[in-house]
Amino acid sequence: MVQENELVMLILGIGVLVFTFIFKEKIRRIFGWKNLLAGFYILLLAWVFTIAEGFLWNSFMNVLEHIFYSISTIVLAIWCFRLSIGNKKVVK
Repeated sequence: MVQENELVMLILGIGVLVFTFIFKEKIRRIFGWKNLLAGFYILLLAWVFTIAEGFLWNSFMNVLEHIFYSISTIVLAIWCFRLSIGNKKVVK
């Protein structure tokens, strides 16, 4: 069973995904932009697995969802750490 809030999060995430493709040149000016986008893309995959678990392989998709949430958190934490010790100028 898919909950409405999970579907809304996926739709919003897809909207942000489109935004990242449209404004990729501006996003590239952010310090550590590769880590930032990788963390978002992995988070988006976790939201896809959240919806998919309502339709097939419930337990497997749930495990994948939480693994991808964890990986996304680690990647974004690395971005935050690199930002705090790296370039003090966030946007060029």
